[in-house]
Amino acid sequence: MISKVGVIGAGSMGTAIAQSISGRAGEVIVFGRKREVVDSINTDNCNKRYFPGLRLNPNIRARQMDERLDLADCEAVIIAVPSSEVRSIVTATHDELTGKFLVTVAKGLEYPSLKTMSEIIRDETGNPDIACFSGPTFADEIAYGHIAGATIGAGDDPSLRRTMLGLFGEFVLDFSDDIRAVELCGVLKNVYAIGTGMWDSVYGNHNEHYTFLNMCYKEMCIFLRAISLDEGIFTKFCCFGDFNLTANVDKSR
Repeated sequence: MISKVGVIGAGSMGTAIAQSISGRAGEVIVFGRKREVVDSINTDNCNKRYFPGLRLNPNIRARQMDERLDLADCEAVIIAVPSSEVRSIVTATHDELTGKFLVTVAKGLEYPSLKTMSEIIRDETGNPDIACFSGPTFADEIAYGHIAGATIGAGDDPSLRRTMLGLFGEFVLDFSDDIRAVELCGVLKNVYAIGTGMWDSVYGNHNEHYTFLNMCYKEMCIFLRAISLDEGIFTKFCCFGDFNLTANVDKSR
């Protein structure tokens, strides 16, 4: 068990991840910007802004982003902020993050560099031990302990995989050596989900919906086959699962 884990981001996903891993870490520190969120976690064991009805486990505490002493003491840090903020956050916390085991749950590409989140984190910290967590995972369902599957992109280091399995063992997991492909799945599925919404606004029946969805998935697989060495990526949670969840469930943003 890891003694102390940091989660950067006190939004819905950061809070949900903190709750889900809290049984597998001695202490979980959530770092947020909004004072009222930090105070509600520390005072009431509740993130009243995002999950007002959920009581968080007692080993979860919160700190302001500028209170970095606790961040420096963490063995592992999970980065759960919007993709547009990843570089600025990692740059600001460079000294505290360098040399630590880092995990990103952010999905997206930086513009205009088109770098993935793990590439940005590696640029800014120089850390070799970076993993990503991606899959069909709505934050509210994670927070309330419902079953969820996810793909861990973690290279081929066995110790890295063991660490991730220990930390995220509440999830149904599969693994990929190709972290970039895992992250690109999280980008592509959004493009196809938006396209599906546009298609459905014109062609409204089920046959038409799933015809288009199947065409999208075929194209996604062609792209991944061209760039990924992971021949099994197409059936993993980050690909097939996340693609379907985002394109088919109305509560997707």
